[in-house]
Amino acid sequence: HEKDFIARKDKKYIDRMDKTLAELNSILNEMAEESKLLGLGAIGTEIRTASNAVSKYKTGFAKVTELILAQGDKDTGLRGNMRKLAHEMEADIKKTGSPELMVEYLMLRRHEKDYVLREDDKYVKKAQKVINNMSTVLAGTLSEQALKDKIHNMSKAYLGSFSDFATNISAMKTQYPIMRQGAHDIEEAVHKIN
Repeated sequence: HEKDFIARKDKKYIDRMDKTLAELNSILNEMAEESKLLGLGAIGTEIRTASNAVSKYKTGFAKVTELILAQGDKDTGLRGNMRKLAHEMEADIKKTGSPELMVEYLMLRRHEKDYVLREDDKYVKKAQKVINNMSTVLAGTLSEQALKDKIHNMSKAYLGSFSDFATNISAMKTQYPIMRQGAHDIEEAVHKIN
């Protein structure tokens, strides 16, 4: 269910995973009771290890799914918000008629795309530099002050959204291996029980 959720981002796989983990915990609890009745302390220890690994995995899976759902898609979540701000900013930049400002905007989007492809934080820093350049170019345009202020505020909001997205990806890079380790721990403990 894990890989299906990650690939499709369909919440039905979260429910399926919860059901599977609940069934596994139920089986482990039954085994723990039976091993206690039979006086099999060593197996009981392994069963507790497996049960702890299931809990660790469940917690990790919940965190990973939360991060993935927060990312959203082109219309929702962090991705959707970033895209919406970018499109609104582009429309207002076109109103200024400034080719220099449009070049800076396109460079900003390039850094966004590079980040999405490579997940390297240097692109967030490059985006910050482009936002600073945009502010300088924007100050030199002949546009109305209200439009300049709107573009400036939107560029700051976009950068904040981009930073939030990058923070989410970073957290995902941290949480995913923890979740996977939980899965490996379950597998190892079950093999020892057999």
